[in-house]
Amino acid sequence: MGSADSADAAAPAGGTPEHRLPALPALLALPATPALPAAAARQGSGALATDGPLPGVGGQRLGLRAAVGTGGVGLVGVLGALNLLDNAERAVLIVLGPDIQRSLGFSDAALGGLVGLSAVILTAGAIPIGLLADRRRRTAIAAVAAALAGVFALLTSVVANTFQLVLARIGAGFGQAAVLPVHNSLLADGYPLHARTAVLTLHNLAGPVGLVIAPVTAGGVAALAGGSAGWRWAFVLFAGVLLLFAAIAAMLREPPRGRGERMEVLGAHGDPAGVTDPSVDAPSSIPLEIGAARLLKIQTLRYLFAAIGALGFALVGVPTFFNSLLEERYHLDALDRGLVGSVTQVGVMIGVVAGARLGDARFRRDPPSVLLFMAVAFAAHGVLLTVALTMGPLPALVGCVTVAEIPLGMVLVPLYSVISIIVPYRLRALGFAAVGVCVTLFGGFLGGVLLGDVSDQHGPRVALLALAGPASLAAAALTAYAARFVRADLAAVVEEIAEERAETLRVATGGAQPILQVRNLDVSYGPMQVLFGVDLDVERGEVLALLGTNGAGKSTLLRTVAGLEVPHRGVVRHAGRTITLDPPERRVRDGIVLVQGGAGVFGTLTVAENLLVGAHVLGRDGALVARRAEEVLDLFPKLRDLLDAPASTLSGGEQQMLALAKALLTRPEVLCVDELSLGLAPTVVAELIEVVAGLRRDGVTVVLVEQSVNVAAAVADRAVFLEKGRIRFSGRPADLLERGDLVRAVFLGTVGGPHAAATADGGPR
Repeated sequence: MGSADSADAAAPAGGTPEHRLPALPALLALPATPALPAAAARQGSGALATDGPLPGVGGQRLGLRAAVGTGGVGLVGVLGALNLLDNAERAVLIVLGPDIQRSLGFSDAALGGLVGLSAVILTAGAIPIGLLADRRRRTAIAAVAAALAGVFALLTSVVANTFQLVLARIGAGFGQAAVLPVHNSLLADGYPLHARTAVLTLHNLAGPVGLVIAPVTAGGVAALAGGSAGWRWAFVLFAGVLLLFAAIAAMLREPPRGRGERMEVLGAHGDPAGVTDPSVDAPSSIPLEIGAARLLKIQTLRYLFAAIGALGFALVGVPTFFNSLLEERYHLDALDRGLVGSVTQVGVMIGVVAGARLGDARFRRDPPSVLLFMAVAFAAHGVLLTVALTMGPLPALVGCVTVAEIPLGMVLVPLYSVISIIVPYRLRALGFAAVGVCVTLFGGFLGGVLLGDVSDQHGPRVALLALAGPASLAAAALTAYAARFVRADLAAVVEEIAEERAETLRVATGGAQPILQVRNLDVSYGPMQVLFGVDLDVERGEVLALLGTNGAGKSTLLRTVAGLEVPHRGVVRHAGRTITLDPPERRVRDGIVLVQGGAGVFGTLTVAENLLVGAHVLGRDGALVARRAEEVLDLFPKLRDLLDAPASTLSGGEQQMLALAKALLTRPEVLCVDELSLGLAPTVVAELIEVVAGLRRDGVTVVLVEQSVNVAAAVADRAVFLEKGRIRFSGRPADLLERGDLVRAVFLGTVGGPHAAATADGGPR
């Protein structure tokens, strides 16, 4: 049953989690998932406990050797090799660009457009791949994507014209798009949380290593092959190695989703009750729009995404126009520019190693400090890059740009580590995919346009000086601001995992399973929070009335249950299944239907047409629709004579009857009604009360928002009173009537009497 001013959360089991998991002998093996112990229940005020144990904070850092000992070398080794090969294969296009141009006969502009197209495809492909990776086996996706990149690299070696080259590079770009969302998600789940920094460091080093070795390898292969077609053999080489590692990736075992966080929160010593949790590796079925909305509810992530977008100026626009500077000012050809790029990648590699260790130490000591560390690194990159761009001699310019890349590299591992922890593990791949979108589409595309415009007017050096530094400083400011939210977002991770486990154990040990369950629910409209830690259980066949003052959050609670609002914290369950991020249409199919106050009918449609709209979930079975329509018309006989009348011509009571009839066509398990009696005549209210009583007898669960305590007393088994987004009372309606501190005269009316009409519940209800 619902609790007043309480949030039933589960606390960590206590103590530092044990990270010394059994080592596995096989190269590609992953450790078996241990049974997880029950977390102790904790009573609170509905607020997050940000001063408690947080995932990844404290404890001892595990190095790469310990990480490989627990999680096996296969996952990090194979994914690192694929990352290296993908980056190297992309660099071959730049390094051997002049040879390809001479062979196929296209211009410098076409080459630049081809490189830009590859970057766009790489980003555009990340979102659908990330969405798929949250739903399906990720190791298989990584293998297929690598095979796709290898096949199209091989096709690149045999193209006969520019059009074929474009098609081949599009295909290769889609294959390489899996690296950011799929690889990082797998590594986060494949190793203990305190070893995550070590494996992410190795993986992030692989990319710049690929960029460093590509010029030498590709140039050497082309030189050995000789002739105008020598460049083709470089693509053959990388394609062959890619396909080999794709085959190895197909043999990798899939790690359980969220394993690191679950071990950190719940411990790794086994469950004395012997209860297994079926949700450990349950894939997501969350649609893109709801997943994106949920990610943007995480305040740390929202500001980090904005910072990454600003950083896109430096990560995408700067390399492009830096190459323009090298060509126009220093007259370097494509090969020489590729070699300069390889040299600057050394700075990134140094930064990755240094930043991983420094960032990890700060995160384990105090999570906000790692974001402040990242902010300083962003600012240092902007300042150093600005200084570098003032250098005249080429060696000084390249040397200073390489130094400026060090703080940029220092950010990568801490950034990915923070994102991997604060993003819900069932949305982790989508979260990493969003990073690429922010960098390339928001920062890179817009940055490229602005830099290009300034470059056309004043040259590439002035463009870089004008925009690169300010963009990095903007990223620094946004990251520093995000630091204030990271503790709360980490605490939400703890709460979600512990509550999920506690509920699983409660049901497994014989606890009753309500038809509808809400836990720790927070909902906001932009910056305005409306619900605060709401807990509510509704039993099967119960009629529950939600009462409260204007703006208390009653309608918002119903809309969240129906899927029309995405909470930024908390859980909604239907018959034991978590539906927090299910789309509204799925909830309707599963039996949760909402009748919205004042918006339940389409005024321009007839009554019969409105009923047909309500029956759309029944499919094309005309006989079934006809039978259901007869059932609801028997409940509301007044509507039978109004079938051809536009709904807008109906009285308020008749429109409410039509709205209820539409909802009841689907035979819902849970019927949510917003404002059952608002503004209706007493005789109509009495008729609706009889209908609700009949639904109770048929076993339908009804949750209704009501303004009149007397109506609630007549129709409901239980009343819940909300005030300022918190539950203040849960019990019998008759007991609520005795609470003078809660009930005011404005809520009192007499069913069938002159005061039955209630006031509107304005604002977010």
